[in-house]
Amino acid sequence: MFSPLSYPLTEAPEIDLDASLRKGFSVRAGCPIRLFATIRGRPSPKVTWKKLGVDNVVRRGHVDQIDTMSFLVIPESTRDDSGRYSLTLSNSAGEKAIFVRVKVLDTPGPVGGFEVCDVTSTGCQLSWLPPDNDGGCQIENYIVEKRELDKKTWSNCINDLKKTSFKVTGLTPGCDYYFRVMAVNKYGIGVPKDSPKAYLTTDPISEPDPPKKMEVLEVTKNSATLGWLKPLRDGGAKINGYMVDYKKDGEPEDKWTPYSVVKDLTIVVVGLKEGTKYKFRVAARNVAGTSLAREAEGVFEVKEQLMAPKIIMPDIVTVKAGEKMRVEAIVAGKPAPFCKWRQGAEDLLTSNRRMVQKSPNCITFIIKDVSRKDSGYYSLSAENSTAKISQILRVVVQDKPGPPDAPLEIVEVDIDACTLQWNQPSEDGGSNITNYVIEKCDVSRGDWVIASGSCTTTSYKVGKLTPGMEYGFRVRAENRFGISEPIYSEKMIARYPFGKLGMTKYKHGKNVKWLLYNEL
Repeated sequence: MFSPLSYPLTEAPEIDLDASLRKGFSVRAGCPIRLFATIRGRPSPKVTWKKLGVDNVVRRGHVDQIDTMSFLVIPESTRDDSGRYSLTLSNSAGEKAIFVRVKVLDTPGPVGGFEVCDVTSTGCQLSWLPPDNDGGCQIENYIVEKRELDKKTWSNCINDLKKTSFKVTGLTPGCDYYFRVMAVNKYGIGVPKDSPKAYLTTDPISEPDPPKKMEVLEVTKNSATLGWLKPLRDGGAKINGYMVDYKKDGEPEDKWTPYSVVKDLTIVVVGLKEGTKYKFRVAARNVAGTSLAREAEGVFEVKEQLMAPKIIMPDIVTVKAGEKMRVEAIVAGKPAPFCKWRQGAEDLLTSNRRMVQKSPNCITFIIKDVSRKDSGYYSLSAENSTAKISQILRVVVQDKPGPPDAPLEIVEVDIDACTLQWNQPSEDGGSNITNYVIEKCDVSRGDWVIASGSCTTTSYKVGKLTPGMEYGFRVRAENRFGISEPIYSEKMIARYPFGKLGMTKYKHGKNVKWLLYNEL
């Protein structure tokens, strides 16, 4: 007969999970995670806590065991601690496991699958997937921002987007942009997801636009001189030629006669019959194909004749500060017209920096080392015995903006804050104002400190002022080319708007009364 004591006693592992954990565990980010359970088994089971995932390892926190209680403690939780955790017991009698789902309530993690596509010269298409980690609650909206390659500050595209795609518009052609997206839940703005690279705003290669402003400049008894401007858009590839056609008036529309392909912006069409009426057209060509044709307005009879002056030049020219501006105007007429440049209402004053060069059928206006002061309106007039005409040229110099227009006013004052208000710069530097930089100066210390570098309106509430201290403020405008000179405010003292309340007593007949007053 065998005694029971001669056999070792074994007991399969058992786990009693606390009732508060059975339906999952939620905690605000920054607070500790404490998972615990009562464990049993004989011999004493091996205890293993895991976070289920790629490698099933708990990388943060520590495991403790006190008597029959096993604990997993993560002192400061983050959104990355969300997930499914397991507690496994194993001994020679068996194995037991339980699972607890942990939800850390935090701002969202980064969005997934962020893509930038369909890039053009002025926009692009963004798309993404909702974040894998929503911070424990529903995603309310998304914020989309953009940043130029040579800038440090991000500018807002949209901040209340409900979809996971967005078409960005209003980009500057020829610039490199980064983009980023942030998910938002009730706990705040999540981790930004940046585009993997900067994207150059340029159109895919296609056929160019038609040439601009085609004119018949001169007609003789057997020829016609034509002129035109470059297309507004070259299709993303260099223009390699202009195709010139003509046809007699009255012939079918499909009977145009090819004359020549040239690289210049003028051509003399010869071999025409005197007394015959003709039409003319020109098309631009690049590696992708040929544009639609631009036809000269009217029908032209080939004969010796006087011609009213004609000017072919751009309506607007954009140039960066410090560069050389060169505007070529094709001018024609018979007899040859007298030409004059003006700036505003005054005759243009030439110098070593501003020059006008003349050649047959062309007047070239040159400004070296262009500055913001060269921005404005110019005009070129041409006059002969037949008529006088004039054309306006707008010059836009891309530069850092001028300072915000005065005054910089302090419209509200409080014990530790004040509100500033100013006007947009009259000179934007040829580019939209992206933001304003607001700075404050404690007069007793004399150093300037940035209060905000991303204000997009013309008012701002400056906080964190020390009561009783005197302050000055300044504001600078910023565009894609730089930051302007500042505009300054009057000095002020941080205090209650109506001063500090005080009381004094005075006699009124035989009575003593108290008077409440503002101590300024």
